[in-house]
Amino acid sequence: MKILVTGATGFIGNHLVKKLIKSGRQVWCLVRPTSDKDKVKKLRVLGAKIVVGDLKKVKKIKLPKKIDWVFHLAALVDTTNSFSYFTLYQENVKTTQDLAEFYLGKIERFVFLSSMAAIGIRHQSRLVTEETACHPTSNYGQSKLEAENCLLKLNQEKKLPVVILRAP
Repeated sequence: MKILVTGATGFIGNHLVKKLIKSGRQVWCLVRPTSDKDKVKKLRVLGAKIVVGDLKKVKKIKLPKKIDWVFHLAALVDTTNSFSYFTLYQENVKTTQDLAEFYLGKIERFVFLSSMAAIGIRHQSRLVTEETACHPTSNYGQSKLEAENCLLKLNQEKKLPVVILRAP
């Protein structure tokens, strides 16, 4: 199985890449030109193939064409409301949509790592389910929810095989 991972130099991405390679998968990691060189080197040592590029320019990146699964973990995380919604939209929504459209009709699964920020409220006494209403309270949460909605629309209209995970 051939897998592309974005956000591979991050905490979750790095552990995912290790697990995928250990289980015999062929892994490509899309990393930014500004990514930490030591982290990229460690991915190479693990056996990952490295693709350098900016997700804001998906069509210009030499992405592998024959991929079975995409794990899209890359995002601009903003826990302090430091970024404008426009910036977060460009980094989190537009890049997600562009990457999904690039692989539309070519992959078995597109796995998107969203965030509990898309729900936007704390549920201390209730179980959060797929039916829990979303009311993001930050620009970051709004951008993650909008990225989810773009993927769901691609699923409904063009059969994108998508899985959305909301990590706490």
